[in-house]
Amino acid sequence: MAVLRGTTADGKPLVGIMDARRYRTFSDRSSFPWLLELHIQMKAERPDGMPAGDELETLNGFEDALVAGLKRVATIHAIGHLTGDGLREVYCYLAEPDVVHAYLAELRRHQQIREFEYRITNDPDWKLAAEWGL
Repeated sequence: MAVLRGTTADGKPLVGIMDARRYRTFSDRSSFPWLLELHIQMKAERPDGMPAGDELETLNGFEDALVAGLKRVATIHAIGHLTGDGLREVYCYLAEPDVVHAYLAELRRHQQIREFEYRITNDPDWKLAAEWGL
């Protein structure tokens, strides 16, 4: 795992955790051309936009549950996440977006620990991963 640190445009901290060891040398990128971005809203944050109190534990548990559910319905590659500015952003690469979209759309219809949004875009060159040094 690699830890990345940065700041938002207004100077708030951002912390990223990436699976560098696995994905720097991942040779089957072309089979997973779709990028899933999950945006999980924090309920408790400090003035600097980072999680407050037990929020980090809650975010980690919710992320783990989302990723585990996604892995039950599709083959995904969770490359890492970014925390800050009141959000947890989780990044995964997919082979086929339709089943993931259906799963997440259904999940959003039910009450969750945290609200989340998602976006699936075509990223066949893994540009996001390259920006993070993967």
